[in-house]
Amino acid sequence: MKKEQLKKKYNALFNKMGINLEEYNQPELFEKIADLLVFPAYAIKIVSQPIKYLFLIALIAIIVSFYSGNAVFGFVLIFLGIPLTIVNGFFWGQVVFVNKISDDINRILDFSLQLTRTTMEDMREIKGKITDESLQLPKFSVITKGLLLTVLLPNLETIVRKKIPFLGRFIASVCSRIVFVLAKKIEESENEIRKEIAIDEKTENLKDRVGEYISKGELFVGKLEDKIDDYVKITTKVAAYPLTILATILSLLSIFVLLLFFFVFV
Repeated sequence: MKKEQLKKKYNALFNKMGINLEEYNQPELFEKIADLLVFPAYAIKIVSQPIKYLFLIALIAIIVSFYSGNAVFGFVLIFLGIPLTIVNGFFWGQVVFVNKISDDINRILDFSLQLTRTTMEDMREIKGKITDESLQLPKFSVITKGLLLTVLLPNLETIVRKKIPFLGRFIASVCSRIVFVLAKKIEESENEIRKEIAIDEKTENLKDRVGEYISKGELFVGKLEDKIDDYVKITTKVAAYPLTILATILSLLSIFVLLLFFFVFV
């Protein structure tokens, strides 16, 4: 689902509960998220390190090729090996980066849960104004997921793009993938946590239903907080997995191509 569609979906859902998501999307929130993030200070260094190492290896190979009289293969390394080195290094850099940012993601998730608590408190204040008797209150995880994807993530992406020159867009997309995987994990955790929270599904009175929902929602957030560390570890591994596979395939293909040229020209 596209981001605009997500935003419309969650805006409509929150509006039914009397909550305006845009009220949370204030400059203060942007500044708070910016303060939570540490990785923009070291992102370029981490992503570029594999490029430097692989480039150094390629450079040594080029020097050895020319020194040993294999000038043709040396030129192959210059015009083919170096670009392959940069591409491979970039992807391996992303793999390393994803595995390094768990602390930042942890802080973002902590903040999203704080925001969920704030939403529950706001609902408590306005619950008397909720009059739609047919209102189907969403799963607790949907509240957290909605805030994470439509309020925190856009701000996170903007901050990353602004603070990290050259690679900001790529790193923002990596962060986005991690947050989406994390949001899915939170949603999947709902049934497990619900078993620990007794909910009166039979309450007919709307005001009582909303009150019960808010109370149990706050308990849900508390239970979720206990599981954050494990979720973030799992999420970063899941997010890094396709990047690792892609980087490995690219590396193997690069080695195969260079070996092919080596046996042809040497």
